[in-house]
Amino acid sequence: MVASRHRKQGFALIVVLSTLSIVALLFAITSSRFLTKLTTSEAELELGSRQQENRVMAELALDVFSEGVGQVDPREPLVFQQGGRELALVMQDVGGLVDLNTAAPDLLDALCASLSIPSDAVERFRKWRRTPYRLHSVADFARVAEIPYEDGLRLKEYATVHSGRFGVAPDLAPGDLVERLVGSVSLGGVQGSEFPVSWQTPASGTTFRVDLWEGGRFERSIGVVHLGGSGAEVRILELY
Repeated sequence: MVASRHRKQGFALIVVLSTLSIVALLFAITSSRFLTKLTTSEAELELGSRQQENRVMAELALDVFSEGVGQVDPREPLVFQQGGRELALVMQDVGGLVDLNTAAPDLLDALCASLSIPSDAVERFRKWRRTPYRLHSVADFARVAEIPYEDGLRLKEYATVHSGRFGVAPDLAPGDLVERLVGSVSLGGVQGSEFPVSWQTPASGTTFRVDLWEGGRFERSIGVVHLGGSGAEVRILELY
């Protein structure tokens, strides 16, 4: 009788321990999933906040720089304070960038070569570009050219899909773009007015990439806006 009672107690203890082990395992799995979900939610919240901030910045640029009473010259940065930070919106005329959809073949080759983008990737993109399709964002280049996404992002500083030009306005090109282009075709240190005539096209004057600077340093690109004029609608063309 005693032995039987001990066996029952031992079996009950095993059941309890097994149950606790299962509960602990389920708790560990649940906690892991919860933490993963929480981390994902925080990342989505951060992304959402960045996108919302970009929209607000783009709308601010439209309000300040679009044609009308009190218009500010888009060639001048808009400096303001936010949460103790000194920020500036800098407008980059897309006419000073290389349009991936419409750039002359040798200009596209020169830009990609300067960024070490393989020639076979450029050829895949060029073949795709012969179709009626067009890129809607510079970020789409990597997918079409079949290169790593991070490699395609190197184009973001120098390229656009919104100018519709076969060349660039060299006096409006950012930073080292002109230097990169002329260097890639072995033209030496030629810059400015000596930029190849076949690559020179006029400024847009109405379509701009909006860049955010903080404390005198580039922070990120906000998006692309159209400032209107000649009856065209004032609007945001793209948000990053």
